[in-house]
Amino acid sequence: SSKMFVDEKGNKFMRLAIHPGGAFGIHGHSGSMDILYIIDGEGIAICNGVEEKLEPGNCHVCPDGSKHEFKNTGTKDLQIVAFVPKIARSLVKIYL
Repeated sequence: SSKMFVDEKGNKFMRLAIHPGGAFGIHGHSGSMDILYIIDGEGIAICNGVEEKLEPGNCHVCPDGSKHEFKNTGTKDLQIVAFVPKIARSLVKIYL
């Protein structure tokens, strides 16, 4: 389940709950990035083929031009707050 707010510039702020065994399938970001903050639950994110563990307090970043997916590997809902800001490629460089 999810709730989303989108501002007039297309920036998105969401609260997501992914049920045990569920996933948010592979998708790309072009002109935006994805910042996920994990509130509760356990899971994995795979960004450009690199896997990382998701657990409370972790922050996962999928940079502009990248693809990622995330899955709930735990026994309770994976609770996520996500911010998807639009990126002006000519004006912003992101160093991770």
